[in-house]
Amino acid sequence: MTSFQEMLVPVRLTKWMLPPADHNGSVKTPGEAAPLQGNHLSITTDDGAVLAAVLEGDGPLVVLSHCWTGSHAIWAPVAERLVGSGYRVLSYDQRGHGASTVGAGGLSIRRIGADLASVLQALDAKEAIVAGHSLGGMAIQAMALHHPDCISKHVREVFLVATAAYGIGMNRLRKLVTPVIGSALLERVMGGRLGHLLVRGALGSNARQTDLVNTWDHFIACKPHVRSTILAAMQMMDLRDLKSIDVPVTVVHGTRDLLTPPSRGRELAGRLGAELVWIEGAGHMLPLEAPGEIAELIGRSAR
Repeated sequence: MTSFQEMLVPVRLTKWMLPPADHNGSVKTPGEAAPLQGNHLSITTDDGAVLAAVLEGDGPLVVLSHCWTGSHAIWAPVAERLVGSGYRVLSYDQRGHGASTVGAGGLSIRRIGADLASVLQALDAKEAIVAGHSLGGMAIQAMALHHPDCISKHVREVFLVATAAYGIGMNRLRKLVTPVIGSALLERVMGGRLGHLLVRGALGSNARQTDLVNTWDHFIACKPHVRSTILAAMQMMDLRDLKSIDVPVTVVHGTRDLLTPPSRGRELAGRLGAELVWIEGAGHMLPLEAPGEIAELIGRSAR
């Protein structure tokens, strides 16, 4: 069964997959979009975690929740399009990621769902459109399961992007790979030029070099213990008790996603009664690989 472990297996070796020799590993976004530079906010949760967020633009509110080992910058290509089209966009760093702290409650899927509830409450959001990529989609599901009042009070529509409710990494390699993800050995390998090859499986068949570099940069910037702890939490996760969400839901999935296989997207859409949208040839990193399609879907909803 395909899983997060497959991010460590290169799909195809091509010359462009190697970074420039002088690449320094700083977190970047594709040249077409930079991280939002609007109002910087700090949102403190009930266990003392401080979540770093950026709010920019005017119009209907869109809240973007990012993936495992990512940051709010992963959403930059989508956020730029939405702000340019007349939306107010907030993106934030998940606890332990980017500029956000962990807090006394530690790292778990349930806690990350509670963080999203805290973000919406802090904004006093009204009819927000909420989109979550990968771990961000799990945050939405956990919030809907454990804090359903936040959905009814703050949210008008949900987008679950390249995510799943269960079955992440449930195979024989799990006990081996989880500690490796946070090991010093992986740090050394990922820090070399061949490190890019190890994240190639996160992207689809037509991935750009900038997207590959961006994914790698974020992976090595994420603290090792955060990587391994969140991966273990995703492996243990089962959110299938969530049978519905009381607002319209759209599931967006790449047909070449190796990290959260298409079968997980089908299962999620079927159980929640959601619209299912396929991005042909795309992999797991849809905010980078298909920002135009995602921004259009969100914009269609707002209109």
